[in-house]
Amino acid sequence: MTMINIDRRKLDPFDRYTMHKLVVQVECKRNCMKTILINLSAIAKDLYRPPIYLAQFICYKLSAPVKTSKEQDGYFVNGAHACEKLQNFIYDFIDRYVICSKCDNPETKLSVNKDQKGDVAVHQSCNACGHSRTMDRKADRLTQYIAKHLLNAKAKGEVSSGTKKKNRSKSKKHINPVNATESTGEANGTSTSTDSGDDSSSSIDDDWSDDSDLDKQLAERCDQYGRLVGKKKTDQKLNDIETVKDLLAEAERLEIMEQAPFIVGQCVFTENILKDIDDYKLLFTKLCTKNAKGQKYLLHAIEALIGEHEEIRKKIFNKKTMSKILLKFYDEDIIEEDTFYTWHEKASKRFTDKNTAKEIREMANDFIKWLRTAEESSDEEDDDDKLPEPQIDFTDTVNKSPVKDYGEIIDAENI
Repeated sequence: MTMINIDRRKLDPFDRYTMHKLVVQVECKRNCMKTILINLSAIAKDLYRPPIYLAQFICYKLSAPVKTSKEQDGYFVNGAHACEKLQNFIYDFIDRYVICSKCDNPETKLSVNKDQKGDVAVHQSCNACGHSRTMDRKADRLTQYIAKHLLNAKAKGEVSSGTKKKNRSKSKKHINPVNATESTGEANGTSTSTDSGDDSSSSIDDDWSDDSDLDKQLAERCDQYGRLVGKKKTDQKLNDIETVKDLLAEAERLEIMEQAPFIVGQCVFTENILKDIDDYKLLFTKLCTKNAKGQKYLLHAIEALIGEHEEIRKKIFNKKTMSKILLKFYDEDIIEEDTFYTWHEKASKRFTDKNTAKEIREMANDFIKWLRTAEESSDEEDDDDKLPEPQIDFTDTVNKSPVKDYGEIIDAENI
């Protein structure tokens, strides 16, 4: 599905904070029209908010009830409503309940506190800048609903936290942790409640809050990401802008931005590695921008390929080809100078054997030397540019020096 920026004011197509674009479907049965909000739960997950908050907000805006649909596994509202109109409602929700009022960052969370007098206050805190503000409960109905919902969730969490930990530990013993996410999600999706009102939406909220991928070990998350990259490569979609944005978002969600360049390199690099860099330049550039550790991991991916694949080793394990590869990364602005220096300083046996790692760095000696020389020469040129320009007086008045003629000093103007 199409991804759009969370903040409607930002027009950068590669902004890191994105969400699914709303998709709706208007149905008419027996003279009764309804608009199905197909991916409202996915949007809520992108915003780290329970989907019931979005549903209630749209309900208040339209003055019409928003109901859950068991058939479509989503939400619907009575009547025919334009997708653009509903999308603007979601943007209004983001501006009021998601975006930080100080730094315009969407990495915020909502919490509720109850003082000694019994007054309840909803707080929004920003994980980026640390700013916190109290939301006025009396300002709108949704804030009142959020306060009530958070209090109920807090009470339920204190009671059921012990049982959740027990169930999780049991599932790890008997179920493959990679498949545990899918089976858990299916269970949450199919579980229904006989109660009405807020309790009917609690199962959807539990599904939203259960981000079990982050409970996995780092190696499992990397394997999951690698399978996604491999599938996109098989489908020949790695060069699509939407795919690049999705892979960036997934790496951030799984918290493996540093390891992502290594994983992509392992998936796409062949013996024609120079061509591969050209083919997937956009993806590598976006993954490595302002990501020094990710750039270093990309260099480690080359080491791992040389150590694991004999065919690739025969093709690129020589001084000339290695210099070309490093120069390609440098010319395409994928890897920065400082990263080359830190990588070259120390050979590690983490990705290949120690001797191979040392040989690779020895093959890179000429490139590193050239890089340092180019840096020094550019610094000298910058210093030359900073020298003061000579001051020349172009006025008519000129200081003329006396001229000697046969031992006498005469003035040149009197000749």
